[in-house]
Amino acid sequence: MALNETGVQTFLGDLTTLTEEDIMNLKTQPTRGVPNPPDIPIVHKHKTVITIAAYHHQTRLKGASIDMRLFPIELFNHFCISLYRHDEKFIPWQVELLSQVNAKASFLRASSQI
Repeated sequence: MALNETGVQTFLGDLTTLTEEDIMNLKTQPTRGVPNPPDIPIVHKHKTVITIAAYHHQTRLKGASIDMRLFPIELFNHFCISLYRHDEKFIPWQVELLSQVNAKASFLRASSQI
């Protein structure tokens, strides 16, 4: 319900663009049917963050989008144990890293001097 309230309707188009802070700040709003909804368990929020981080990691490795419904659990477990760093923020794939922006700026400066 909290994802739906924030406008998230699809995994690929909407959920993968959320940042870690967006996911951790999700709250379920009261409705007429449920005036006092329970808070989203922190465990579910952390699992969602790890799932999105795994998606971004694999798409960067593959260079293309992947279907998370077909993502092998062994790869996910390997990512959780060996590759995921809880103290590092993941960057959604639409956002360019600072190093990429700097590299583009350097390239444009160099090409304009030619």
